Amino acid sequence: MGNRLKCIESGSLDPYYNLALEEHLLYCCREGERILYLWQNEKTVVLGRNQDAASECPLELLKRDGICLARRNSGGGAVYHDSGNLNYTFIARERDYDVPGQMEAVLAALRGLGFPAEFSGRNDILAEGRKVSGNAFFISGGSCCHHGTLMVDVDLNAVEKYLRPGADKLAARGVASVRSRVANLREFRPRLRLDELKEALRSSFGQVFGGSCEALVLSEADSAGIGKRREKFAAPRWVYGEPEKYEHRLSRRFSWGGVTLWVYVEQGVVADVRVDTDAMEPGLPEVLRERLLGVPYKKDALYQAVLQPDQEVLRPDKESLHRDQGALQPDKEAVQPHQAALQPDWMAPGKIGGMEEAAALTGICGEIAGWLLKGQLGG
Repeated sequence: MGNRLKCIESGSLDPYYNLALEEHLLYCCREGERILYLWQNEKTVVLGRNQDAASECPLELLKRDGICLARRNSGGGAVYHDSGNLNYTFIARERDYDVPGQMEAVLAALRGLGFPAEFSGRNDILAEGRKVSGNAFFISGGSCCHHGTLMVDVDLNAVEKYLRPGADKLAARGVASVRSRVANLREFRPRLRLDELKEALRSSFGQVFGGSCEALVLSEADSAGIGKRREKFAAPRWVYGEPEKYEHRLSRRFSWGGVTLWVYVEQGVVADVRVDTDAMEPGLPEVLRERLLGVPYKKDALYQAVLQPDQEVLRPDKESLHRDQGALQPDKEAVQPHQAALQPDWMAPGKIGGMEEAAALTGICGEIAGWLLKGQLGG
């Protein structure tokens, strides 16, 4: 297992640069290395990779108020970042990827500072029952990324103003609003300093994985590569998605997340489909799209197509990060010796991932198939 520990902190508040740096680190990570990356964004709404921008936030209000809109590589829901939020990213090759250990590093840092932190569900850290951190995961080219937020002193009014989850999502969580289920760490410890929290994370990272943390210094070549990647993250097509052309919208919330199918039909057959979801499995949209394309737009046909044997679910999601042609093409020297093939996060080893997650995705497809069979296929 890898015990060469490296730490890096971004000096920028630009969300597009910070996401590009994270992606660059992912491709540069070598066998036996573990990287801890700390970063903060200016006022930004960050979408999950498979979410519809217009459905998740008031776009005109963001533009008027000068709020950035960005999209990350991992699945899950939209979050609000500002300078009161500290982001952490753990990066390692698949052999060294250890989600339980990484979560323990975050929990140990918080508990060492006196916070009653506990892991909850699949991706949250709670303090006295309220969310102070959310986590998401993805794999690309044999390297694994686990990133999360720590709400230190985030503007909660902005959280409520710029995020608009549907009433069904809030009801599923048993809360009346976004604000009612989250908390800032400074509510529990008003004098908490950001540099104190950063040092606690670096220290617990070394303690959990048994090594000292070496500073990772970027070269001029690294900076040039990051600049190229930033262009992708700042591109409107990546941030906002494809222009609308779909005539049918099918939407439903399940216990594991919400799904919206945007369907374009020609001569009674599904000619194109876009899948928006806040589910944690980033490979879900590609699986559904592959199964639905070319299928007659009828309930029984859609049901059978989605319910088909799930052998392809166990394949790597080779296009999972490609929203446009040429996106995310790694520099040759950054990728070697591993390939650039992409895998959804449920393929990851450890507590979150592996074949248990593949089985979960099979169950998800079964639920979606049942919904399509019983629902209405109107516009």
